[in-house]
Amino acid sequence: MCRDQDCPHRIISCRDIHRPSSALPDRSLDQDRDRQQDASYSVQTSPDSSSGLPPPSNTTNKLGLHHSIALLYLRTLPSVPSLVQGPSSPNENLCKARRKKRIMVAKGLHSHHPDAIAARSGAAGRVAAESPAEATTSKPLEGAASRAALADPQVSFLHTQSQLPEISSDETASVASSDGGSQHGIDSDSLRALFASSMSQLYKSEVPLYGDLLDIVADVNGDMMIQHPSLVSDDEISRLNVERHGAVRVGTPAELAFLSRIFRVLGMRSVGYYDLWADAGLPIHSTAFRPIGSTELMKNPFRIFCSLLRIELIGDLETRQLAERLLASRRIASPRCVELLEKLEASIKPGEADNGDDILRVPHFLAVPREDALEFIEECLQIFKWHSHTNVSKADYELLKTAHPLVADIVSFRGPHINHLTPRTLDIDEVQREMGRRGIDAKEIVEGPPPRINPIYLRQTSFHALSEQVSFSNPFDSSARVSGHHTARFGEIEQRGQALTGKGADLYDEVMRAVHRSKFDLERDQARKASSEEYMAILRREFDNRFTDDADEIRRQGLGFFRYRIVGDARTMSPRVSSGLDEEGNNVLESLIRSGNVVAEPIVFEDFLPASAAGIFQSNLKGPSSPASSTASSDARKAATKSESEEAKKRLEAAVGTPLLDPFELYSKQEVGSLEAVAKAAGLGAIVDLF
Repeated sequence: MCRDQDCPHRIISCRDIHRPSSALPDRSLDQDRDRQQDASYSVQTSPDSSSGLPPPSNTTNKLGLHHSIALLYLRTLPSVPSLVQGPSSPNENLCKARRKKRIMVAKGLHSHHPDAIAARSGAAGRVAAESPAEATTSKPLEGAASRAALADPQVSFLHTQSQLPEISSDETASVASSDGGSQHGIDSDSLRALFASSMSQLYKSEVPLYGDLLDIVADVNGDMMIQHPSLVSDDEISRLNVERHGAVRVGTPAELAFLSRIFRVLGMRSVGYYDLWADAGLPIHSTAFRPIGSTELMKNPFRIFCSLLRIELIGDLETRQLAERLLASRRIASPRCVELLEKLEASIKPGEADNGDDILRVPHFLAVPREDALEFIEECLQIFKWHSHTNVSKADYELLKTAHPLVADIVSFRGPHINHLTPRTLDIDEVQREMGRRGIDAKEIVEGPPPRINPIYLRQTSFHALSEQVSFSNPFDSSARVSGHHTARFGEIEQRGQALTGKGADLYDEVMRAVHRSKFDLERDQARKASSEEYMAILRREFDNRFTDDADEIRRQGLGFFRYRIVGDARTMSPRVSSGLDEEGNNVLESLIRSGNVVAEPIVFEDFLPASAAGIFQSNLKGPSSPASSTASSDARKAATKSESEEAKKRLEAAVGTPLLDPFELYSKQEVGSLEAVAKAAGLGAIVDLF
């Protein structure tokens, strides 16, 4: 692409808009090549897309600036007085109609939905009679139609951006503070929403099949909500259409430390430890970065499963030294990204850093101009882009791959590209069937528990990893490249159920061990591998026999976490309470639930299952490691002691820079907090009076 200032193909960025051409920084030829060849974003907007925007010109379909960032950046520009027209302007009605259309789209009222068609048919007659205030509001759909419309992941960008604070003319957001005043800047929830939607658009441009998954999930979720209007709560609907998780793999503790700083600015904390070496023989260990407060999760629950290469597990000295040398020479972030991150970190208000439980209630507020925040997201996206140009020769790549395919994927490229992105569905079995009907190469089985009336934990499936063309360095000619292929990136779908308590988790593990024993016995007796149908039959049978599928029983047995809330006047139920019993000697909480004054809603599982993660990873690796694999033998892996796993966890925790939070404690805090609210509303002294 040309960089001439008069050329329409010139690459721009947020900071370029406010700089004279003479002030634009020089970029290296390598950076130019990467922006042009590896990281061009295709902006494909059809005329009838939910964004309401016309298709872009063919001459501007590749930009160095992600289009979702560009769209939001336009909101930071001050209005031009000469373009503001008075009430008598002939364009006033047209402007009102356009505003109304944008609001309808943001609320999920899509052009293809029957209610949207009906709304459009009467819009022309109504818009002229509306006041300016009425023109900027829109009544949401009601009932199942509303739930179906809001389930569409394709509108996640507009939906999340409608939650962002308004932009003032000095290019900062004005946000209400807790003391009733206003501040200028952006909160981490809004920044995370932008990052998640931009990441989704980036991955869709790189892996078009991911866009097909979004279409399937939107159709399935919409159908499920129409058929079962009470399937999910209103609060859950608000987050369903933006639900995503991503996965990345880094090579060094320093790389993990840098990503951890980025995620903390986005309001994401490290939760849980996943030893995938002990669980599945994969030379990595992981943690999940995610928001942890209930309010923050409801606003945008985006999470990243981040894995770190355990380079000490590479047994072959030559291969390990090659990996160390390659990782030591790469830099995953630009100097500008580092500069902006430091600026955002310095802008965090005192007292809003990670001090005890405060982060559960107060999101970080970043007192920076919106322009800086948007440029920061743009720079962060550069870290996670796919680069088809590797840093290694074909021979070195094969050596790393012989150690383990994950080693080659982590070490051979310029940075930690997105491994996969995962939308959330309400019926993963239907998604699995639909992938087959559309000819998508999907996994044979869904990882996790079987289908249930009351879903628990996490179920996941995916289409198999794509074989993508890459180019390797040529050791004999630095100006030439050697073509080849790499297989790592795939598309995943998940269905989230209820978070289990420690007791429930132990029971789940016990049932899964029984499943594996039954599968082993079948394969031994039949002298063949069990089919996917046989495995699913075993899975259903063992869970039917061992793990109740009744929500009340799950609650009474203490197997799952619940959020309790008042739906009536609870104080009329138990005027006098003694040791958790009402006047009739019944458990107060049970009485409130039976009477309908209190409802118990399952708390959504926000984390990951090591076995499911390992199953997804392994199914997308081309063949197992060779006998000479650098990841030591399975016998050596099984001999690993608990203390060795604890030491590995400490090293990961040191790289992250903060303690790895215990997910069970987080769910317990949510449950206890809801019980405290119930006890207070019921006029009781303490939670103990409920039991």
